[in-house]
Amino acid sequence: MPVFELRDGGRIRYEIIGSGQPVVVTPGGTAGLDELWPMAHELSRHFMVLLWDRRNTGRSDICFDGTSEGAMWTEDLVQLVDGLRIGPVHVLGGSGGSRLSLFFAIAYPDRVRKLVLWNAVGGWFAAAILAGGRYTPMIRAAWIGGMEQVAKVPSMAQLIEANPRNLELLMRWEPEPFIVRLKEWARFYLQDMDGQLTGGMTAQHLAGLSMPTLIFAGGDDTHPPELTNTYHELIPNSTLIEPARWDSHDWWRLWESGQHFAVWRELVPDIVNFLQKP
Repeated sequence: MPVFELRDGGRIRYEIIGSGQPVVVTPGGTAGLDELWPMAHELSRHFMVLLWDRRNTGRSDICFDGTSEGAMWTEDLVQLVDGLRIGPVHVLGGSGGSRLSLFFAIAYPDRVRKLVLWNAVGGWFAAAILAGGRYTPMIRAAWIGGMEQVAKVPSMAQLIEANPRNLELLMRWEPEPFIVRLKEWARFYLQDMDGQLTGGMTAQHLAGLSMPTLIFAGGDDTHPPELTNTYHELIPNSTLIEPARWDSHDWWRLWESGQHFAVWRELVPDIVNFLQKP
């Protein structure tokens, strides 16, 4: 698998399949690019598809620098797109990937042809899950047993197994500054607790987007319809596809079965139709 080295020395893994106009797809949660193969193969019949393991996911390096993971991933993605010389690109993202795609479009609109968002994550319920589930286990481990204990947290152990270099990168941290940093990153998600726009975005940010944007309506507690409705109202050149494909019962059933990313391939026909429009 190809490796791209970032300006700070970090390494991220990526894959490119297909040919045509470039499309970058980002999953949600802590999923790596392998989760996207069913969708990517369908898209690659029409486009050149860039998949990537964000730092702290898949087989890429870990990194805990910066004000938030979202900010770090945004800067990593622009370096990747520019370094591969494939921009401007169609930017696609689901769940947490939709948040990152919006950050990228806001920060680097000249790199974006069209924007596609689905399972947009936000609201107090998602914020509680993300902040608590993602960072609390590592914070607790650092308090109890230092960085050696953090390395045993299942999510971190998986990253180390996939990329042994991550153990060295982890051990460069002392427990106390590591805990401080993760609390800061948790606070980033907790901005969503008030039910407003996700991750500190403002109405002005979204109203300033000019690229054609396709939004699939949310339909569950983690990906609420109120959020996608707000996106559609604020983003000037946006199209909203309703009704939602999956409700809360569907989403949690898919999550428990491990099929929550595989079903995203069902969205491909609508995405292809949108991206191929002049």
